[in-house]
Amino acid sequence: MIDKRTYLNLKKEIKNLCRQNVIKLCDDMQLNTDEKELLMSFYDDDSRTSTCMKLSIGEMYYKTHLKQIFNKIYDYKNTFK
Repeated sequence: MIDKRTYLNLKKEIKNLCRQNVIKLCDDMQLNTDEKELLMSFYDDDSRTSTCMKLSIGEMYYKTHLKQIFNKIYDYKNTFK
């Protein structure tokens, strides 16, 4: 697990990427469709509630899996340094 500061910095970094780079990151990491949709919804700055309604998931699922996705991204980035 990553610490809170790293998590928040990673969220800022993802928000500052262009859309094509986020899509490329998803493809390079081979995220499944649910993970990709969740990350793109986060990137598009959709609210938690609208994302949960659109993807038919609960808020705990949203929170837990978004953290897991950011952990995967952090691991992926640190693997190729």
